[in-house]
Amino acid sequence: MIVLADESNLLAAGAVHAAAWRASHCVFCSPEFVKLHTAERQADYLQKKMDEGSRVWLLIEDKPVGVVSVCGSLIEDLYVLPERQNRGYGTALLRFAVSECDGTPTLWILENNERARRLYERLGFSETGRRHVVKNGLDEIEFALGGGMRYRWVIFDLDGTLTDSGEGIKNSTVYALDRLGLPVPADSELRKMVGPPLSVGFSLLGVPEAQIGDAIRFYREQYNDGDGKYQNRVYPGIEDCLKRLRGAGLRLCVGTSKPEPLAREILSVFSLAPYFAYIAGATFDASRQNKDDVLCYLLSATGAEDAVMVGDTHYDVIGAHRRGIPCIGVTWGYGLSSELEAAGADAIAASPEALSDLLLS
Repeated sequence: MIVLADESNLLAAGAVHAAAWRASHCVFCSPEFVKLHTAERQADYLQKKMDEGSRVWLLIEDKPVGVVSVCGSLIEDLYVLPERQNRGYGTALLRFAVSECDGTPTLWILENNERARRLYERLGFSETGRRHVVKNGLDEIEFALGGGMRYRWVIFDLDGTLTDSGEGIKNSTVYALDRLGLPVPADSELRKMVGPPLSVGFSLLGVPEAQIGDAIRFYREQYNDGDGKYQNRVYPGIEDCLKRLRGAGLRLCVGTSKPEPLAREILSVFSLAPYFAYIAGATFDASRQNKDDVLCYLLSATGAEDAVMVGDTHYDVIGAHRRGIPCIGVTWGYGLSSELEAAGADAIAASPEALSDLLLS
């Protein structure tokens, strides 16, 4: 959640600003000067900026974790708590700040801040050529938004994106509904099971809440322990796409709402596992099941910042955007192009070849 700073939360914004500023400036500023940057001092600094016309926002999850300010088209003061970095918060704040700019967004960074440079360049910012000296010979460099996005990490959904798992998922769903004595809906309704967590899928099919736990147990009898997980195939063109992306130096991951051990097994069976630097999935106990939870876990494990999600349903788009990650929707799976567009997909690819062209353009 991103909220406008005001009297009620300005000290919290100052605390985030202070903690992140101290961590990023301690290398080239004296310890005495760093210590001056307390929460109270930075809150006063942000208040002064607000008095001069800047708008300041605070990103809050379980607690305040990030801050950013915008004045006209100038983005400033983008800071994330040190212990919450590498989780997509910086990207989320930057994307939000860009949307609040009056004109072409600009910002300044220290020339030695490689992490910030990678983030800004990936989101389409480039150097304008303007710079000035700020401290001990260090230059501050101006960037402006212009051009496309560039990525270093690509996170793939599994079901409906890498493999066509619909047959096994639908058959296992029918098995579970039969065991419960519930009616089996039409195939168009069964398709809803491909993509979301099982609890969400069964709820969409009208399974009473009191019976969803049993539905999941019966489903897993067929899918996990039977042959459901092998009623599956790799989409044509996917392996060539993965080879091309890997060959171009991109790092590939999987982020799926399928339980992680199953995802790893399926990818190994189809000889796709070696393409991926990390495979992240849900847990069997549902402590991690939604796409944004899986992505948070993946980002924390890998440190991936310059990332894009690739998936076939609106669950992928929504989950990625909640973690500040762009999402490319693909139309060869189980989601509709209209649903992907309505959810805010950053781009649409109609084939694996088109996807690799888009990512490498």
